[in-house]
Amino acid sequence: MNHRVRTLTANDFEALSPAITSRLLRLVAKRAYAELLREMAENNHDDGCCGPDQADAKLRACRIGTGQLAAAGLGHLLAHNQRELDVTECVLLTGWSQTDAVGDPVRGARPLGYEFGAAGFRYLRLKVPRGSIGSAIFLLDAEGRQLRLGADGYSVAPVL
Repeated sequence: MNHRVRTLTANDFEALSPAITSRLLRLVAKRAYAELLREMAENNHDDGCCGPDQADAKLRACRIGTGQLAAAGLGHLLAHNQRELDVTECVLLTGWSQTDAVGDPVRGARPLGYEFGAAGFRYLRLKVPRGSIGSAIFLLDAEGRQLRLGADGYSVAPVL
């Protein structure tokens, strides 16, 4: 167990205020986009054999250092001797938007993580477990703004 890393559990996350959870989700979304760009830059091979490692990018997005937490006004989430916040247990970037009782995706379920369109990255789909009431799905763009899915199931628009 690394005492310099605080793992934020789903119960810890639920205990946070709505303003704090919003800031934290927005920070994860911005980091996920930055980490995807980093992966694309590092793995840009002309032979076409290797693309960006999305799993690594998602993992790094969910491990947030003290500097970025402090800049987002979230430094209080760490004790004085802790250097990193791990939110992989309470902010899911892998898996499916909806699953059945055994964890298989149901009809219409979308994969969590990066959503791409013809012009490239569109948004990040993440899932936040909410204890006994299920979970919530959030769509966030590269700037951390929340989006909503259109009636056609494809288009997105900002939440006002």
